[in-house]
Amino acid sequence: QPKLVVGLDISPEQIARAKKYHASEISAGKLRFTIGEAESMPFAERSFDRVLSVEAAQHFTSIPAFSKEVSRILKPGGKLVMTSFFPTNEEGIEALNAIIPNYHIHGSQNTIMDIKKELSESMENVQIKSIGKNVWHGLSKWLDQIGYQNQWSKIWGALYEKNLIDYVIYEATSPIVSDQSLEQENNNYRSRF
Repeated sequence: QPKLVVGLDISPEQIARAKKYHASEISAGKLRFTIGEAESMPFAERSFDRVLSVEAAQHFTSIPAFSKEVSRILKPGGKLVMTSFFPTNEEGIEALNAIIPNYHIHGSQNTIMDIKKELSESMENVQIKSIGKNVWHGLSKWLDQIGYQNQWSKIWGALYEKNLIDYVIYEATSPIVSDQSLEQENNNYRSRF
């Protein structure tokens, strides 16, 4: 039962759509939507208990920048949960770049383990759980049900079966800061201004 849920999206059109469909929750003060980038979030330090990122991280320009921002906006010991699909290895990166037009522009060029390493630069206890078995088979079944048996999206399941991609959940916690290091951080911040 969160007191407030804040949605963030880079697209003004998506934010406008969200506000339209969730006007009553917004009026009740339970929901808010904000335009912003994952790598530069318009939120105060230590202002959230949880950060959830669902099927967006494959498009982020910088996972390290995202990880730093998450660490900055989470309260000490706060939790990140991020779900998305990524290549499992270099061969998977090559396959995605060969099969999907412009994937090299808007899709991650990092493997699942690269992403874990990048998240670990700013977060602690980074864990990965594969849920590809459920996601890709479910997507394939749904595409069949709606008459898209020959649609290009069926390629995802084939890439998964060849162990070139997977769909994973990352979980991590924000570092717990001691009072002394927090005071030093505040002094550093004040000295910049």
